Amino acid sequence: VSKVMHEASGRFLEVLTNEPWIQLYTGHYLSGFHNKHPGFCLETKHFPNSPNVSEFPTVILNPKDTFRSTTIFKFSNQ
Repeated sequence: VSKVMHEASGRFLEVLTNEPWIQLYTGHYLSGFHNKHPGFCLETKHFPNSPNVSEFPTVILNPKDTFRSTTIFKFSNQ
């Protein structure tokens, strides 16, 4: 679902998941850091607002149901 590369170092991150959505968070507004972008987070999950949009896959988990999700973060150096 996502590929990220740091061109200066050649570091590469690939994210694989069975979830239909990925959310990007950045450290852009964190205070106390000299670097404007100290980091980021890629969070895999279901579509936002899924309970209220009938076209989206269901996110309702009933008693005795099992939730399974797989996310793989592959790191390499290009």
